[in-house]
Amino acid sequence: MQTKSLEPKVSSGIWKTYFNVIKKYFCFKGRSSRYELSAFLIVNFIILFLLEFAQRATGFIKTFAVIDLVYKIGIFLPFLGLLVRRTHDFGKNGWWAGSLVILMALPVFLGILFNFQILILLSFVAYLFSIFFFFKKSQQEGNLYGEPNITNKSKITGFVTFVGWIVYILPLLMVAFIIVMSINRYQQESIVYKIKQNVSDIQKFNQNQKDYSLINASYLLKNNILNAQKCPDIKETDCLQNEFGGELIVSGNPYAKYKNMIYILNELSSQECMLLATSDWGPNYLGAIISSQKLDIKDFSPEKTSATMDCRCEKDTCSVGFVFN
Repeated sequence: MQTKSLEPKVSSGIWKTYFNVIKKYFCFKGRSSRYELSAFLIVNFIILFLLEFAQRATGFIKTFAVIDLVYKIGIFLPFLGLLVRRTHDFGKNGWWAGSLVILMALPVFLGILFNFQILILLSFVAYLFSIFFFFKKSQQEGNLYGEPNITNKSKITGFVTFVGWIVYILPLLMVAFIIVMSINRYQQESIVYKIKQNVSDIQKFNQNQKDYSLINASYLLKNNILNAQKCPDIKETDCLQNEFGGELIVSGNPYAKYKNMIYILNELSSQECMLLATSDWGPNYLGAIISSQKLDIKDFSPEKTSATMDCRCEKDTCSVGFVFN
């Protein structure tokens, strides 16, 4: 005759379930349901969030930092025991859980220590596998590790399990977000580097003359200063097709007796415009204009420039213009 499981019912609530896990501090026997893992993850997330908030919102940063560290160390064994019992719940040996934890943690430590990124990738793969492994369905019958938990299936239990799964994959989502942001930042910095190189090439070509009066699209293309094409359907001689999208206008500044050069990039993203305008362009850089509208040479007249220097772009697409001597 089957005996009733000593595991808490789902209806016990997530906090009671959490404290039940804490009580089993050194327990690596028995079984734990997906609900128990999810409830523990949710409450643990709430506690960590509150500790982080306390560090930022109060003057006791070091105190709460120590509490946070002690809590994380103290919670390791109960969490490991929970993962072992979760593995038992679908009929696998607990060493599977221990091996996955080692594969998730050790490569990160060694990868950072020895600057070996491939080890960090191994940890990422192990974590990805663990998402599906630890959230497998329970065996409905008894197995070598005991009887299944008593579960009251309802929309609430399903919701808690889903939220717990989301909490578990949060680190993966954060890593993905960081990677996407890093790629985006790298692309933007590559644009800045390329534009700086273009400006430097123009300045070097004219370094003896110190005169930008001849600069226009035809002049740049004829002397192979820039690898670009003329703007289609535009008759002006100072417009080129920007390789990053939109128009590139390069011209001597008619408002400074041709001693300065105007370099305009139209229809970039607002983030790219702000990054370009706040970049360090060196001693020959005089200033920038940022505008939600397309810029032209006439926008660099003295009366306009003094009123529009370092404006912020209010739209998704933006234009930015520079003045160099």
